[in-house]
Amino acid sequence: MQKTAATKKNNQNSFNVFPNEKTRLVYEKRIGIHYSSCSDFRQVGNKKINSKIKFSSLGGLKILEIYVGACKVFRDLKSVKRDTKEDLICQVLILSGSCNLTFGGESVALNKGEIFILDSTKLIKLEVTKSLHCLAVYMPLALIKSWIPRIWNTLDTRKIKTNTQQGSLLKGFMQLIQKYSDTQQWDHENTNASNSKKAFVPLMAANSAMLVHALLSPNKDRVKTIKEIQLDAAKEHILVHLTDSSISPTTISKEMGFSVRYLHWLFRKEDETVSQYIMRKRIEFAQTLLNSSANTFFSITDVAFICGFNDSTHFSRRFKQQVGLSPSKYRNV
Repeated sequence: MQKTAATKKNNQNSFNVFPNEKTRLVYEKRIGIHYSSCSDFRQVGNKKINSKIKFSSLGGLKILEIYVGACKVFRDLKSVKRDTKEDLICQVLILSGSCNLTFGGESVALNKGEIFILDSTKLIKLEVTKSLHCLAVYMPLALIKSWIPRIWNTLDTRKIKTNTQQGSLLKGFMQLIQKYSDTQQWDHENTNASNSKKAFVPLMAANSAMLVHALLSPNKDRVKTIKEIQLDAAKEHILVHLTDSSISPTTISKEMGFSVRYLHWLFRKEDETVSQYIMRKRIEFAQTLLNSSANTFFSITDVAFICGFNDSTHFSRRFKQQVGLSPSKYRNV
């Protein structure tokens, strides 16, 4: 009897945005089980939370539109430690309402039009003070870490105001994603993924670029040398064009307006050559796609071509050299 009472109490304190088990299963099937961490939240008190969730996907991006009434919920250390899902990043845009959020060591008040960046590796406390309507865009955390590896963990704030040029650009892009994802929402009875979604994979790179642009404040950065600016520009060009199999030191140099020899000189202080950097980023992008999609969505061959390889055998060989596992074994780990 005591065990039953404890179980009942535990269930009363859990916060599940899904109205029923069928909806949860559909969500995990369509969006991916890695993106179901919202079910790990606990609520303060037993009062029923009024909530509604719409979910869709566009390329590698997962989109949630969330409506939630006044409440207090949290994701505690126990939930974080037992979470074996892929680490995720979540861009939350407040469309209406307001809330107080504590994330890691930062406490912020969020209001309409503001964006906050969460990831699944830290504790979260959320108090909705006024019925909240928000848009959440999810993608693998590894993608952002590969863009700003030394900066990500030392950000002054993850709050982005949308009255700035950078913030406004990110907000507009998120709303554009939502607009087009609405037309791509799956019928609950339809289990066939549309091939047209594959055309939207570059959105992951575009969203990453805009997020990095919005997070980094140029006013706080030290003044960079011309060489550093040129190296950053070359790397950004590579990241945006990873899916292009023809990208090479020659095409990069032509785009940047300097010689191939000068490009190699810029990379001289790095731990890898231009070609090694391209290959590493392609394999990292492949890892992201393999982690965040089922074989029915992207086959190994699909991933190879999306990441700029012309031959799936060559891709598999390179992938195993860098990761230590074949693409198929990596996906199933």
